[in-house]
Amino acid sequence: MIGNGARERSPVRFPGSQTLIPLILIWAIVFSAQHLLGTAACRGARGGSMQRAVVADVSGDGAQLSIRSGAPGPQQVIVQHSAVPLAKGEHVFVESTTDGKAAVAGLVRDRTLLILAGVFLTLFVLVGGTEWPGSVAGLVAAVVGVVFVLPQLILWGMPPLLAGALTAAVLAVALSLLVSGIRRRTLAICAGCLGGLLLTLVLSIGASSFLRLTGVYSAPTTDLWATGLFDARFLSRLLSAGIVIGALGVVVDLATAVASAVFEVADAQPHLPAGRLIRSGLQVGRDVVGTELNTLAFAYAGVHVGLLLLPFFGPRGYELPLIQVLSSQEFAVECAHVAAGTAGLMLTIPLTAIAAGLLASSRHGEVSVIPTSAAAGSRALLVWAGALACWTLLAGACLWFYSGTWHRYDSGSAKRSMALVRVRAEAASPAAVQFSARTDHEQMQVVTARAVSGPLGGVDIKIQNPVSGFPGHDKLVSPGDSLLVKTISSGGTTAASILDFDRGPVLLVAMWLVGALAMLVGGLNGVRALAALGLSMGFLAAAVYLVAGRTWPALPTLAGAALLICGASFPIIAGASRKALSGACGAFAGSLIGGCVAAAAAAAMGFSGLQSDSLYAIRSVGGQMDFAGLLSGGILLGIVGVAMDVAMAVASSADEITRAKPAIERIELWQRGMSVGRKVMCTMVLALVFAYLGASLPLLIIPRVVQGVPLLLLLNSDRFACEALRILAGGIGVVATIPATALLSSLLQSRRR
Repeated sequence: MIGNGARERSPVRFPGSQTLIPLILIWAIVFSAQHLLGTAACRGARGGSMQRAVVADVSGDGAQLSIRSGAPGPQQVIVQHSAVPLAKGEHVFVESTTDGKAAVAGLVRDRTLLILAGVFLTLFVLVGGTEWPGSVAGLVAAVVGVVFVLPQLILWGMPPLLAGALTAAVLAVALSLLVSGIRRRTLAICAGCLGGLLLTLVLSIGASSFLRLTGVYSAPTTDLWATGLFDARFLSRLLSAGIVIGALGVVVDLATAVASAVFEVADAQPHLPAGRLIRSGLQVGRDVVGTELNTLAFAYAGVHVGLLLLPFFGPRGYELPLIQVLSSQEFAVECAHVAAGTAGLMLTIPLTAIAAGLLASSRHGEVSVIPTSAAAGSRALLVWAGALACWTLLAGACLWFYSGTWHRYDSGSAKRSMALVRVRAEAASPAAVQFSARTDHEQMQVVTARAVSGPLGGVDIKIQNPVSGFPGHDKLVSPGDSLLVKTISSGGTTAASILDFDRGPVLLVAMWLVGALAMLVGGLNGVRALAALGLSMGFLAAAVYLVAGRTWPALPTLAGAALLICGASFPIIAGASRKALSGACGAFAGSLIGGCVAAAAAAAMGFSGLQSDSLYAIRSVGGQMDFAGLLSGGILLGIVGVAMDVAMAVASSADEITRAKPAIERIELWQRGMSVGRKVMCTMVLALVFAYLGASLPLLIIPRVVQGVPLLLLLNSDRFACEALRILAGGIGVVATIPATALLSSLLQSRRR
């Protein structure tokens, strides 16, 4: 018994053998893998042996390397020149050619990635508690399914759309079973997931068609096309499959949250009818839609933040205007990922709520539906109609403003004017070359177009459109297509060349559609979520502008943008409260931890930061900035959306627990917050993992089709190591958000007493 008014405190639980044993096993595997890789040698691309070495010394004439693998003892070799910048102590791959010479083939990065994987799994086990076995099983299923099974199905001849849809469906069912077991709740989760993924698949196909996406939009897709094994139609379908995979994580997470809430309500009130349970599920969906809406947007914005820097660089007369960047195929692909995935996410809420409500009520023999009162229904309809009308007016105003947009280049001469204008194709000669053909010569397609913006508005222009058969550059024009054209007027004559399709109007319509769905499903919370997302994009644009000025360092600037995004979004979504403060601080803390881990790992692996086509383009025209910091800052931004979702779940639960039990101790509140975090940890990490894997699907096929490059060297290349870094650092940041938010919530909420 406890006397004198003292209160019983919840005991603090320390890790036991059930936690220590897996931790020991994790690091034993990490160090064993490092040892095996460190002593292994393989055949190089030039016919000689490829071994690992450490840079012992660097001089002006070359570098001295100490070989550590494939030999009975360390051996010293000298390399005269290296395309890879070397520093003393760096680990590299050195290839010995058949003529006895040695050359540096690349940097060794798998050692750092293995340590990073060990840190991630350690956090996963420590934070996951008793939930970690199922969470690890879910991660393994995701990696095996997307990284190994899906590419192999495609190479066996299965159409990419079918392979992607089948893999996503199987993984959705498997993850639902891991999270909920074999019961009615799992059936409701599966129904919501499959419906949401089906809509994502349909919209991804439509986006590829309306946005004129050829499937060749990046270096990996260009490499796949260059092998001669895949045509543009195949790569376009591969893009759609990647969009479905990218949305899988958030769809599973949202369906799990809605179905679990419905069945919890049904367990508390067993005789509630289906209609009441469905409304409860819809309300839970509205509550979480505010943070879920940010997940995919920030994940892909973090990957391609360098794309928005392009308008600020370029020599005179060859700069890239913002209108051209926004209409580029690379930007359109990312918008397709976000729009199709978010629309599928919105549909998941009502489908899961309906399925869960019917299944939960049927357990007690009650399936009747209680209609909503006429007054409440009229008010909800009036609010939604007003919000939709305002959203439609905003989209229409943007479309009207965009319709007159054009750009004047600095030609450097008063006798010559250069402009980028929007035109509509009136007629076009048939294209003799198709994307499936590979020719050594160009053919000309004659296009007659009418300018709809700029100084030549209303004037007909004849354009010679070169077509070579390469889908990455060719623009096969049909009558009625909207185009961006660069015109050069001098001496009364005008020459024009097609820069790209004008994808702006279609992107604006897609934006309107996603916003309308968010309002329809989320109600007032959907309106708040859109306002928070718009403000967040404004902060991101301001940060990009400051970085482009080359006076602000990239990582601190983007970290500041993340702080503003978290600080502004939570009060808009959840109101000004302790819950919003603890959620915002926890989300920023997790994102900052992930960004700092990424920065340290990127420095250890020798990343230059030039891991995207847009950043290479900036570098090629003389642009100078903190590219390495931009990589780490992009990873930090990619974490923000998922971290906000996790933080909102933990902070909201702590707030409700405090209201139900005002006298709760801080340590107990922290433990209960951690318990909530453990339940959502797996699906939240998978949301980020699937988003990155879906965007990198072409990259996963390259090792199976590219010949002449050792697999070990390919996996240590910039492209593969960078994507692995995004996933691991992002996972660390998401997991770290849970204890940070639980701790802050316990400190802030306990002050109510």
